Amino acid sequence: MDLPFTIVLFVLTGVAAYLVCALNPAIIMARLVYKEDIRTKGSGNPGFTNFKRVYGNKVAWFVFALDIGKTVVVILGGILLLTAFGFDRNLVASFIGICALMGHIFPVWYRFVGGKGFLVWAVAIFFCDWKAGLVALAMMALFLFTKRYMSLAVLMFCSSGTIAIIVFAAIANIPYFWPVILIMTAGTVLVTVRHRENIVRIKNGTESKFYFKSRKDDKEAPSADKKD
Repeated sequence: MDLPFTIVLFVLTGVAAYLVCALNPAIIMARLVYKEDIRTKGSGNPGFTNFKRVYGNKVAWFVFALDIGKTVVVILGGILLLTAFGFDRNLVASFIGICALMGHIFPVWYRFVGGKGFLVWAVAIFFCDWKAGLVALAMMALFLFTKRYMSLAVLMFCSSGTIAIIVFAAIANIPYFWPVILIMTAGTVLVTVRHRENIVRIKNGTESKFYFKSRKDDKEAPSADKKD
């Protein structure tokens, strides 16, 4: 197979992943269902957590599924296509994952102002190494159910998942070790930076807590937790 053709195909697949994941389900569903702009509500972040706090559970979990679904489609599609042309699976998963993350965070469709990218990056971690994904999920559950700060749980997922990927990749001596590790580390750093305001609020004790049931039905939560 012609090398320039495969390189172009590799790049174009990444561009396609960026464009698809630049479509934001929270913005789309807020406009379709509530005739509002989620970016003007609550914390202003066009993501699942803010959508859930503002509108409750009715549509929020659909937004959650769409965020995950769009990422699964682009990464799985990229893997199926590019590995058929000889590209390494881990390299493809990490590359398409970072392209999807960039699309979600810096979407061309919304003047490059998007969400924080956790769900997209979580899917990328699972595709890069499902074992690392399970480690990350366990760490996230631990912090979410004990501290109830979604942002803290998210950061624990990304950091522990990336560390696990490094460990498992080193043990398995995977091809393209350093490109994969650098890409996955860069994605985790980017998601962390996007949560910098949450980190400050956690430090100050003003971060909102997360509850699985609708906040409208939550009668026991302290009033401070309702602040977004």
